[in-house]
Amino acid sequence: MKGAWHLALKDLRLLLRDRVALFWVLGFPVLFALLIGAVVQAGLSGDTVPIRVMLVDACDSEASRRMTREIERHQRIELTPASASEARAAVRRAEAVAYLHLQPTPGETPAIRAELGFDPAREIESTFLEQLFVQTLARASGRAPVTASADLGLRKIPVAARAARPRRAFDIVFPSVVSWGLIGCAACFAVSLVSERTRGTYVRLRALPLSRRVVLAGKALSSLLANLAVASILTCIGVVAFGVEVLHPWRLCIALTATALCFVGITVALSVLGRTEQAVAGAGWATLLVMAMLGGAMVPLSLLPAWLLDLSHLSPVKWGILALEGASWRDFSAAELAVPCAVLLGVGVVSFVAGALVFESTES
Repeated sequence: MKGAWHLALKDLRLLLRDRVALFWVLGFPVLFALLIGAVVQAGLSGDTVPIRVMLVDACDSEASRRMTREIERHQRIELTPASASEARAAVRRAEAVAYLHLQPTPGETPAIRAELGFDPAREIESTFLEQLFVQTLARASGRAPVTASADLGLRKIPVAARAARPRRAFDIVFPSVVSWGLIGCAACFAVSLVSERTRGTYVRLRALPLSRRVVLAGKALSSLLANLAVASILTCIGVVAFGVEVLHPWRLCIALTATALCFVGITVALSVLGRTEQAVAGAGWATLLVMAMLGGAMVPLSLLPAWLLDLSHLSPVKWGILALEGASWRDFSAAELAVPCAVLLGVGVVSFVAGALVFESTES
């Protein structure tokens, strides 16, 4: 028993000496609690990001203007005037939650008919908007508040390439599933890279006529092949087993490749965050979890406070999900898909170069 105590004390001393590992054990949980607390506090206080709604007012009447003023009084709604084509495109590109198209109906009751086009991935917000617009339409028409959308001429449709057909739930969660698969690959390969350094495998590889760059390139290539294999398998499972519908297979291949390349760079960057497997494992998973939370793979972006939503643009998970959605059901054009793919490739290149520089400096 005395020997077991000595071994336990030895391991604790090693943990205390490894400041990087100690931070991810003690410091990061506090930081993560602050982030989660900010999300919960935003939900309790109502300090969440306003729901952006594109407004198409084809009526241009006193009733429609009165309705618009009543909607603008609601703190959670941000109305943006636009044409019908601009409004639909904004919702399809995930730049707005929904659009409200007000149309006149001369000589009929009600005098205003409305079309609520919503993002299928934002069903919760769209339900809230539907109830709000129903009550607002009722007041604008001088009728008592009701809950039946059809009675007031409110038509609710999803904005997708095949809007007449309801989307499956798996169509919406499929990009997040692929993202989690790539997150797992990044964490595993980052730990394996530092493991080879601590166990002497890297020294034996360097004894061969291979430069550091060749060894690192081989690791990056194995990470890329694993990422592509995992993403392809998860995609096939989604299509075959869960009926995920892919509108543009070739564009999906481009999005998957860009996302996989991005996570290769992230893997190399994570592998130099510590000198031991414990430090890299803690730092890697902690960093990836923050990326997932800010990118919408853990917490819906609509629940984030404004300052965290601004930070979400820095998460490659967000751009990966957007690229996969654009190729699978958002019906992105080639130019629209190029934006998230370019961001993913840029993050991958910068992360890879930064990780390679640190790797070479520590091994020189």
